[in-house]
Amino acid sequence: MIGFALLVANLLGDYLWQNDWIAQKKVSDRDDPKTFSPIACLLHVFLYTLACFGCVELVNHALGNEMWPIWAWVIIAITHYFIDRYRLASVWMNYSGQKGFKEHMGPWSIIIVDNTFHLLISFAVALLVLAQ
Repeated sequence: MIGFALLVANLLGDYLWQNDWIAQKKVSDRDDPKTFSPIACLLHVFLYTLACFGCVELVNHALGNEMWPIWAWVIIAITHYFIDRYRLASVWMNYSGQKGFKEHMGPWSIIIVDNTFHLLISFAVALLVLAQ
């Protein structure tokens, strides 16, 4: 149930709650002075983490589970910031031999890798919380 909550949260935070301004300005681009400010990325991370918090804690409440500790939300937020701000999915694809996949299937291939990173981190955090 938590896994489904994290998937729904990813869809909310990365798609439904992300407008054009956030999507265009959240990435750090040295050649574009308009993306120098991290405000758009910080807003996106806040909304994404809020979606995760809401979905997960709604399920936790329904199942009678305890709330996740604050460190879980901090990990999700910080990793999301770096993945999105510095295009780490694109960087990964360049260094892992996926340039063809990136160039011929872009931008969807980058979006898929980006979401895979976010979901893997959420999965790892969920496992760490369960291991407590």
